[in-house]
Amino acid sequence: MAANSSDQADVIAPAVALTELFTTHPALTPEASGLAWTLTPAGVLHAEARDATDGGLALLLCADVLGGTPVISGNGRESVGEVVAVWRGVPVEVWESWTTPEPRLPLGAVAVLPAGGGAR
Repeated sequence: MAANSSDQADVIAPAVALTELFTTHPALTPEASGLAWTLTPAGVLHAEARDATDGGLALLLCADVLGGTPVISGNGRESVGEVVAVWRGVPVEVWESWTTPEPRLPLGAVAVLPAGGGAR
């Protein structure tokens, strides 16, 4: 059974929206942002970066471009963020996770460690 034209339009529209997104905002391409973009069977543009090295910058850029609000949670060392938005009538969800770098001490500084702990 052949798909009718409305089924094809539902599949094409998100692909066209993604092409337009990359054309107008090349910083969001996979090569520039580190985000892996996919199109879900439901027609949602999905972008994801696990263990990103940008500290969530791609997520913030997506929020700025797409008009979504980033929701970021974490435990101080590991963070995960999400943006849900609509781009040209197509739903978009972006996820990014990253590890927060350890704070660096200036050369010559003395680290103060908690008392009573440590491996022996």
